[in-house]
Amino acid sequence: MSTGNGRKEWIWYVKDVEGWMGKLNELLSGHKAYPIEVEISQDPEWSTYHNFVSGVKGI
Repeated sequence: MSTGNGRKEWIWYVKDVEGWMGKLNELLSGHKAYPIEVEISQDPEWSTYHNFVSGVKGI
C-alpha cells in the first residue's frame, strides 16, 4: 500500500482476475457505493512487488 495526497493505493496480485472481481462485487453488493477505483494491469515479473521489497530495510 502506498499513501499520499489523500490517496491510498493497494496492489493485489491475483491468479484469477475475473474470479477476484466477482467476489469483490459479491461482497460489496447491498452496500452504498464506495469511492474506489479498480485498475487491472499485468505484472508477470512481479516488478512492483520486488521493487518495494528491495527498498525496505531489514528484509
